[in-house]
Amino acid sequence: MSTAEKLKYLREYNGLSVQEAGALFMVRSESVLRWERGGSYPNPKNLKAVADYYGVSAEWLARSFRL
Repeated sequence: MSTAEKLKYLREYNGLSVQEAGALFMVRSESVLRWERGGSYPNPKNLKAVADYYGVSAEWLARSFRL
């Protein structure tokens, strides 16, 4: 699962819209969409904020794996 896939899964699992996630993490909703599509990645500060909110480690969130 890629970082982008994890970000989208976690947002949807927690019932957040793209706009709500953007407001929560103090970024534009367009940034959230780019993260979830793999067009860009959260900077270290945002990655930590996202990981902390969802209760996962930043290391796990940043690591991609395929089965």
